[in-house]
Amino acid sequence: FLGPLCNEQKCPNSRCSYEYQHHLYDCILCDGHGTCLTNGTCLCDSGWKGEDCSILHCPGGCSGHGSCKLGGTCDCDPGFGGADCFDVFCPNNCTVWDDGVESGMQGDCVVLRDPPCCGLEPTCKFTEESETPCTERATGLEVTPSHKVSATCVCADTYTGDDCSVQIADLIIRQNA
Repeated sequence: FLGPLCNEQKCPNSRCSYEYQHHLYDCILCDGHGTCLTNGTCLCDSGWKGEDCSILHCPGGCSGHGSCKLGGTCDCDPGFGGADCFDVFCPNNCTVWDDGVESGMQGDCVVLRDPPCCGLEPTCKFTEESETPCTERATGLEVTPSHKVSATCVCADTYTGDDCSVQIADLIIRQNA
């Protein structure tokens, strides 16, 4: 038991010390990453989980496309973003343009995920009845199930290249020069 009246239950991975000379009572509670509740359970700080708050935790486990950093934030792999690295981006965003008057893209970004589901289906086989197609995250999951993902630009008629940055007319002129 802990506390000035010795009536609070001790939380897991909590260490207390008493310094007699200055009458100081000091505790590191819940591995230093949470608050010890009077019932002996830990309420973990953001970015930590586990019975004793000792496990580093990031949203969705960074979806398998990033690494979890201290404080519970994801450092996403190149081409991925969002708080949980679930969002995927096409090369150069399929060449977004803005001339000050109009703006647009020279192609469409097509994202494919395999398997196409994100969590609640036991076998993760996509059907019309699937609750969580992988275009959205399943709610309440500790970790987004691992899945392969690709993002490809489908270029408008007059553009080509991985990021739709090459005008076909320019390419033809260069080839015939």
